Amino acid sequence: MYRIYCLLVSFCIHLTFSHAQTLTTSNLPIVLINTNGLTILDEPKITARMSIIYNGVGLTNAVTDAVHFKSTIGIEMRGSTSQSISAKKPYSIELRDSATNLERQDRILGMSKESDWSLIAPYSDKSLIRDALMYRLAEDVLNWAPRTRFCELVLNGSYQGVYVLTEKIKRDGGRVDIAKSNPTNPAESGFIIKIDKSTGISGGWVSARQTNYLYHYPNLTDISAAQKTYIQNYFANFERVMQSTQYADSLTGYPKYLGINTFINFILLNELARNVDGYRISTYLHKDRDSINGHLKAGPVWDFNIALGNANYCEGQSTSGWAWDFNVVCPADGLKVPFWWTKLAEEPAFRKKMKARWTELRQTKWTNAYIMGLADSLSGVVNASQGRNFQRWNILTQWVWPNATVPGTYNGEINYLKKWMENRLIWLDGSLNTGIVTPHPREWSTLEVFPNPAFGDVHFYYYLFNAATVKILIYNALGQVVETMEAQQTNGRQEWIWNKPKVSGAYFYQIWQNDFMWQSGKLLVH
Repeated sequence: MYRIYCLLVSFCIHLTFSHAQTLTTSNLPIVLINTNGLTILDEPKITARMSIIYNGVGLTNAVTDAVHFKSTIGIEMRGSTSQSISAKKPYSIELRDSATNLERQDRILGMSKESDWSLIAPYSDKSLIRDALMYRLAEDVLNWAPRTRFCELVLNGSYQGVYVLTEKIKRDGGRVDIAKSNPTNPAESGFIIKIDKSTGISGGWVSARQTNYLYHYPNLTDISAAQKTYIQNYFANFERVMQSTQYADSLTGYPKYLGINTFINFILLNELARNVDGYRISTYLHKDRDSINGHLKAGPVWDFNIALGNANYCEGQSTSGWAWDFNVVCPADGLKVPFWWTKLAEEPAFRKKMKARWTELRQTKWTNAYIMGLADSLSGVVNASQGRNFQRWNILTQWVWPNATVPGTYNGEINYLKKWMENRLIWLDGSLNTGIVTPHPREWSTLEVFPNPAFGDVHFYYYLFNAATVKILIYNALGQVVETMEAQQTNGRQEWIWNKPKVSGAYFYQIWQNDFMWQSGKLLVH
C-alpha cells in the first residue's frame, strides 16, 4: 500500500518543465529522432528516423554538424513504472532497413552490432548515472553486461534531456552468448528467462511457489510447446530440490542446476546496490544448451535507477541489511523475492564462496578508489549537459517518487550517491567478512502516519514486538533535519506526536529501529 501511495503522490506533485529549452552543442552524442507526426505508443512500434551526431572523443558536437549515424527505426515506449510515472519517457528502438522496414543490425557508437537498443531516461535518478555505474561494475564480474553511452535526445525538434543509449538484453554473440533457439530439441536450445511483473507480451508461467517467470528468449510468439515444457520442468525440478532438506547436496542439490559463480556475482552486484527491486523484478536468468553447459546462470543485470539509496520504501535507502530480505522487510508487497535466493545466500558452502569472492573483488576490481573514481568519471561526462537536462525537467529541488532524499543540486546528488556507497561498502565488508548470516530483525507490524496531509499535529502510531531504540527524523524539502525523536521503548503500541509544524510545505520522515531504517515517507503540511 505504501508503494501505491507513493505512486499517487508523484502524480499530485506539481512539477514545472521548461519546454523551451533548446540544444545547439554538446560534449555528448546528439540523438535526433523524427516520427513524422506520429505519436509514440507503448506498443506497437511506429516507424521513425534516427540520426546521431558524434565527432569523436573529446570533441564538441553541434546539431548542424554532419551525421555520424542514421537509420530508419521502429520506436515505442519501454519500461513499466518508469514509463507510467516519469514525464521523461524511456524508449525501445529497433534499427530497420529503409526499403523493406525489416529489422537490421548495425553498430552504434562503438557498441555491439545489433538491431535492438534502449534509450533509458534517468528521471527519479537525478544523478543520471546509476544504471551506467552498475552496468560498468557488472562488466567486471559477469560474462556480459549492457554497454552504455550517454547522449542528449531531441525528439521531433523538442529537447528531451540526457539519456543513456543502452544495449538491450538479447541472445546474440555480442550480448548473451547462448545457443540459438531449437524448437524441436529443447535440450539443445538456449533460453533467457525473466522474473518480473506480467507486462507486455512476453508471457510465461507461475511456479508452484508463486514465482512469476517470463519467457524472454524465445519470446511467447516464437517459443514451441516442447520448449515451454522443458523450461517449466527444469524450474519445477530446481524449486523442488531447493525445498528439500538435501538442497545443498553437491551431487543432487543446487550445484547440479546452477552456475554457482554467476549467482554469487549477481547477488554481490544487487547487494552492493541494495537494490530494492533485486531478485524479484527485472531479474534475468539464462541457460545454454545441455551439450555445452546445462547450468542455469544468473544475469544479465538490469535496472538500477531506484537502487543505490534512491528508494524511500522497504529500506531501499538503508546502507545496512540485505536486499534478499525484501520479503521480511515488506511482507505486504505482492512481488516477492523467490524463496530460493535467500536459501542460496544463507547456505554455508555458498556463503563461504561468496565471502571469498567479495574479498577478492575488494582487493582487486571493486576497491573504494575504483568505485568512487568510476562515479566521478561518469558524473564528469554528464556534468556539462546535466544543467540543460534539469532546465528541461525542473526537478532537482522536487521530490520525485521514490527519492529517499532531495539534496537540491546536482553536486548534492552525486555526493549523496558516493557517501551512500561508502557506507554500504563498510557494512558489506563487515557483514560478508564475518561469514555469519544475520536474519533481519522484524520488530514492526504496522505504521500509521495521520493525518497526511496535516493541518495540525502529526501522529506516528506503530507497534513494537520487542524493546528497541526508536529514532524518528523529519526533514524539510532541502534535506535538513527539522525535528528528531529518539527513545528507548518497550514492546507494545507506541505513539509519537510531532507538534504542528511552523512552516507549511513538503516534509520527509525516516523511522529507525536500533540500527535498521524501517520506513520513510512524505508528509504534506498546510
